[in-house]
Amino acid sequence: MGTGLRLRGSNPTAIVGALKVSEIVNDWLSEHRSENTKRAYAYDLLDFCRTIYRTPDYRKALARFLSLSEIEAGLVLTKFKALLRERGLKASSINRKLSALRAPDRPLP
Repeated sequence: MGTGLRLRGSNPTAIVGALKVSEIVNDWLSEHRSENTKRAYAYDLLDFCRTIYRTPDYRKALARFLSLSEIEAGLVLTKFKALLRERGLKASSINRKLSALRAPDRPLP
């Protein structure tokens, strides 16, 4: 299961060290033109951090997530998806939340 969170041929830990997480998030969100999409994805990122890492500190949580191997990240996303299902979210809502965590050729969505 690819997460879409890694730059090709790059070391994820080096990426986190070289880039500030908040800058990555702001850069990624700025690529979306719709303000509604930006707000929804920002909320989904925060929900991910609160659900998986039990913290509203998205910088710390996302830095931790980015330091995972691709396999470990895939397992975390699978766990997140299962928790969203337990909450009773519909498939479309779950898919939107997961898409907030994906972006091709970028270290963060």
